[in-house]
Amino acid sequence: TKIDEVEDSLKEKAKELVSYHQDTASYFEEKLKETNETVNPEVVYLRDKDLTIFGKKSVNQIFFDLTGGKNLAEEVEDKTSVNMEQIIDWDPEMIYLSNFDDFLPENLYNNSFDGQDWSNVKAVKNKKVYKTPIGIYRWDAPCAESPLMMMWMAKVQQPEIFKDLNLEKEIKDFYKKFYDFELSQTDLNKILNTE
Repeated sequence: TKIDEVEDSLKEKAKELVSYHQDTASYFEEKLKETNETVNPEVVYLRDKDLTIFGKKSVNQIFFDLTGGKNLAEEVEDKTSVNMEQIIDWDPEMIYLSNFDDFLPENLYNNSFDGQDWSNVKAVKNKKVYKTPIGIYRWDAPCAESPLMMMWMAKVQQPEIFKDLNLEKEIKDFYKKFYDFELSQTDLNKILNTE
């Protein structure tokens, strides 16, 4: 029946997606093994303006481990809020801002939040604060597009190691293969927050 055909097709697509996730993780593991002298930038992922961070039992830790970043919050078990003093003490080289909040890098660069002084934080001084991408869903949460999040993070954190990775092509190919959708450059810019 037609329903059986659709069900079989969906099952096949799901298997392909699982394989894609596994192959992507393997790519990162192998690529980082090739580089013996990798220096992992010290990174913090902020979920919101209240300085909620994620520790060693989070998907973020997996993302950092696979893409060559050092999660400064790995001493924390899971999710918690920290204060500005802790951020200053960590002094991250890079900061990721989630899409669970509407804050932007400019908010940190311009010290827009009462009670938070970002002016002496290395990532802010060096303009290395990044808004995480959002596609069908937020890439910084576990989702179908998690491999794309890892690719994006790899390009941000370790551009030399992952210079062979064509991020825009990977994203377009992914959307065509798994969503049957042709992304325009405008779509891509919106996903990557480059507009």
